Amino acid sequence: MNSKIIYTFLFLLIQTVVCAQDPGNEQVKVGLDALDKGDYVRAIDIFTKELKADQSNSDLLFYRGNAYFANEQFNKALTDFNNAIKVDGANASLFFNRGNCYYEMEEYEKAINDMTETVKLKNDFYEAYRVRSSAYFNIENYKSAISDLSKIIEFIKDDASLYYDFGNALFMSGEYSQAINQFSDAIKLDNTKADYFFNRALSYFYLEINLEGCADLEDASKLGDDEALNYYQEFCKDTF
Repeated sequence: MNSKIIYTFLFLLIQTVVCAQDPGNEQVKVGLDALDKGDYVRAIDIFTKELKADQSNSDLLFYRGNAYFANEQFNKALTDFNNAIKVDGANASLFFNRGNCYYEMEEYEKAINDMTETVKLKNDFYEAYRVRSSAYFNIENYKSAISDLSKIIEFIKDDASLYYDFGNALFMSGEYSQAINQFSDAIKLDNTKADYFFNRALSYFYLEINLEGCADLEDASKLGDDEALNYYQEFCKDTF
């Protein structure tokens, strides 16, 4: 049976209020409104015009970087965040957003470095721990991913996907019993996700607890997972 471990990465674009005061410039407000409404090209155009008068304005660079990022122009976003950091090197949100760029570009070591700088500047920046844990997972450093997820889970108790991610990291580390506990916590919070049941089933099977594993495959198949149904029919038809 193939593993179906899926690590959830939730991109968390920090909104402009984190970085700056409410802008007094009316055009900047229009640009922020366009960004908020998903009109990224218009937002980029407005911020670019404003930057002509003040090329080193870290807030404007931050805003345009966000717009470039949202428009999936990661290299341009990276340039803006780099320039903003040169001006305001103590702003955790700038490192966080640049780290997100690196993450999307699959430069995971650089993403880890920026998330590490983020939490040095703001140690309760839990989104940074979450992104860093995902980057660690992607380079197969499961021990470090588990460490970061452990930090977050002390403070965020109601996010099912967090427990799911924790379970995946434990699973990949061979900690199947602990993985089951985390998948179970995820299911308690949200019992509508087939992957939660499927991955708990995998953990049960690795521990040769086949009855519970088959029950989870059945639940996953009821939630629309065709792969779970195929496995259930192949491995579990004589279990019950």
